[in-house]
Amino acid sequence: MLSLFKKPCAQCGKPSGLFSSRCKDCNQAAALARQQEAERRRQEAEARRQAQQAAERQTRQAAAQAQADAVSAAQGQLDLDELHNRLTAAGQQGLTSQSYQEAVIGGMNRALEIAFEDHLLSDEEENALRAYMERFVPHSLAKDQAIQKLDQGQILRVVCEGQVPDITINGRIPFNIQKSEKLIYIFNDVEYYERTTRTRRRGTSHGVSIRLAKGLYYSPRQFSSQTEEWQETVHRDTGHLGFTTKHIYFRGNETAFRRAYNKIVAIEPEYQGISYVPDLARAKPQIFKIGDTWFPYNLAVNLAQNGQ
Repeated sequence: MLSLFKKPCAQCGKPSGLFSSRCKDCNQAAALARQQEAERRRQEAEARRQAQQAAERQTRQAAAQAQADAVSAAQGQLDLDELHNRLTAAGQQGLTSQSYQEAVIGGMNRALEIAFEDHLLSDEEENALRAYMERFVPHSLAKDQAIQKLDQGQILRVVCEGQVPDITINGRIPFNIQKSEKLIYIFNDVEYYERTTRTRRRGTSHGVSIRLAKGLYYSPRQFSSQTEEWQETVHRDTGHLGFTTKHIYFRGNETAFRRAYNKIVAIEPEYQGISYVPDLARAKPQIFKIGDTWFPYNLAVNLAQNGQ
């Protein structure tokens, strides 16, 4: 009797299930088709993922090779035309514009680090870097900083050779330098500090109170004191710090002085600056926060040695 109520299968016409529009065989075929479709989509997604990973891997490899080639070119070990050809080929292999910029700037910075590993910049290293930067590195803060580093390296090289660099100072010189000396370098916005020793006396007293009568007490007490000392770095002024062939100059809003190299006991590197101790009785260390240690310290030490 139940078969009388079964509808024909919507796909093959055979009797369908009691609560289904398709027969058992068609239901199984539909389930299998759904599984196959899900598997196809999974395989396509996996293929896309693997293709994306391969493309990203190729891009990373191209970027790494581009930066390695850029370092070689900035060091003068690879012809600049050859670098251009390699970078063009890397672009065809998936090197993005951002990766290109990172490669040429990273190559410049790494070559600059290598050039200063021995603390001196040679003529060959300087010329190779300047030629590379002129052709490949666009105007940017990184390029300006690299040019400043090269200029400082050139100055140090000349000073270390015992010579006086040919420097052009733009604008008004904030110091009244002597005719017998030449200005080598000026730092702006330099914070001037003094390291001073503070002292104070701290006293203590102790004892007991003895009652003599109602409302009347006697308190014999002992008093002792000791001197405490501590060092303190005090900001004195902010202004210009200049190095000449004979003196270190400072001019701030409230303070101005010069110190001859032969009147300095010692020059020391400080965090982001330098310090020196004047050859004076009860002299306090004078500290200058410049924003850099390497260049001002080496410049001051070598100028002091040349001036002796």
